[in-house]
Amino acid sequence: MSINCIMNRKLLLAAAALALTVVISSCNKEKETFVNVTPAAPVLTADEQDITLNVETNAPSWSAKFKHGNWVKIAYKGEESIIIKMEPNVGLADRTDTLFITAKDVTHAVPVMQQSLLSILSTSGITLKGTDETSFNITSKNAWTIETPEWLRVNPNAGIGPATVKVSALSEYEDVDNRSGNMKITFNGKYYNLHVVQPKKDVIYVSGGGKINVDAFKAEITVGTRTNVDYTVEIDEACKSWISRKSAVQTKALREFEETFDISANDTFEERKGKIVFKYGDAISQSVTVIQKGKDPILKETAPGLYTSSGNTVYEPGKCQLSRSYKSNSNSVSFRILYPESVKAIEFTGLTKDVKVGDMLNLTVQEVSESGTKTYIYETVVLQVENSLVWLKCGTRGFIVKI
Repeated sequence: MSINCIMNRKLLLAAAALALTVVISSCNKEKETFVNVTPAAPVLTADEQDITLNVETNAPSWSAKFKHGNWVKIAYKGEESIIIKMEPNVGLADRTDTLFITAKDVTHAVPVMQQSLLSILSTSGITLKGTDETSFNITSKNAWTIETPEWLRVNPNAGIGPATVKVSALSEYEDVDNRSGNMKITFNGKYYNLHVVQPKKDVIYVSGGGKINVDAFKAEITVGTRTNVDYTVEIDEACKSWISRKSAVQTKALREFEETFDISANDTFEERKGKIVFKYGDAISQSVTVIQKGKDPILKETAPGLYTSSGNTVYEPGKCQLSRSYKSNSNSVSFRILYPESVKAIEFTGLTKDVKVGDMLNLTVQEVSESGTKTYIYETVVLQVENSLVWLKCGTRGFIVKI
C-alpha cells in the first residue's frame, strides 16, 4: 500500500471522529434542562391572598416546595402554572420565603416577599390630643372591619377597599396616667391591634373635699394629692403665721403624695380660715381650706365647777361641789363633782399633775336611784392647764378642776 493511501485513510478517520463529536455535542445541548418562572420574584401586599406563577420548562415534569412554608402554601399545581396562597401579614416587618421549582437535575429558586401591614395601613399607632379628631388610611382592596374600646369613636368602622378612617376620643381623660387601648382591625380573618394613646389631661386632685376642720389646738394635717404635673404649693399670705408646709412624702404611685402642714394653736375665741393652693402654671389649681375653731368658751371661766359649752353659764349653779381623793399606789387624783339633790356623781380618773393639753381622760358618770346605780364612761379632753387649774370638755359640758 502506498504512502498516499495510508495518509488518505487517516484523514478520513479523523474527519469521521470530528463529525461524531459535533453530533454528540449537538445532542447534549438539545437535552439540557431549563426552568423559567414568571413573575421571577413576586412581591405582594400585606392582604393579598394568592398569586399565579407561570412555569416554563423542557422537562416532562417538575415539582415545587417552599423552604419554610409557615405563612405561604401551594394551593394548586398544574402542568404550566402554580398558585400560591398566603395569610395576611399583620406584622410590621416584611417577610420572605423561597419557592424551589425542580425539573430533573435543575432547581430554580423563586424569592417570594410579602410586605408588612404598613403596605395597606398608613400608621402603626395613633396618639390623640384631647377630643380632637385624627385619621389614618387603609389601602386594602379587600373587606375589613374595626372594633374599638368604648371610649373611642371611628368612622367608618367597616368597608371594602381603600378608605380614610377618622378617629376621636369621646371625652378628655382626667387621670394621672395616659389612657390607651387597641383598635382591632381585621383583614381576611387576621387582625392587627392598632394601639391608641390618649395623653392624660393635666390635673391635680386633693383629698378631703376641699375642707379640713381642726380644733383650736396645735395640730398637724395631711393632704393627699394625685397629679401628673409638678405643682407648687402656696399658702395665703394672711395665714402664713399659723399654717406652714412641713413635708411632702411620695406614696405608692409615681404621682401620689402626702403633703403635711403644721397648724399653730388658735389663741383666740374666734374661728379662722386659711387656704392652701396647689398650682401648675396659671391654668390648673386645686385648693384646700383649713377651718380652725377658736378656743372653747369654757376657757373664759376661771372658777372650778361644771359649765355648759354655750352661753358660758354655770350648769345647775349652786347645786354642785368639788371634792377630790387620792388613790393608793398611783400618782393619779380622782375628782368628784357631787350633786346632793339629784344623787348624781361625776368622777374623773387618770388626772395627774403632768396632764397636758390634748390628753384624753375617762369621765365616769354615776346615776343612783331606787332601782340601783348606773355607770357611764365617756372620753374627756383637756383644753387648758394653768395655775393648778385644768379645763376639760366632754360633749356639751365643760369642767374646771383644781389639782
